[in-house]
Amino acid sequence: MPKSITTLANLLHKFNSQTISRSLEYVSRINLESLKRTETAQTTQLQADIKGTKKYHTQIAYHKASQRMIIYQNAYKTGD
Repeated sequence: MPKSITTLANLLHKFNSQTISRSLEYVSRINLESLKRTETAQTTQLQADIKGTKKYHTQIAYHKASQRMIIYQNAYKTGD
């Protein structure tokens, strides 16, 4: 199995099915033009705007060595 699939499987295993389901719902609402991925030696960071009942800007950072989320921010966007 490719390393990226193994890593994703390991990450998803850490969450319950309700959390994954909710996350998939948000993924379907991402403004793809706003999606930004930044790779460093230590982390993978993702940022995007998401339209739910309101517009949000969300950011996550995944620490590769510890295999943990180290940053999660979800901010309501005003004026949009």
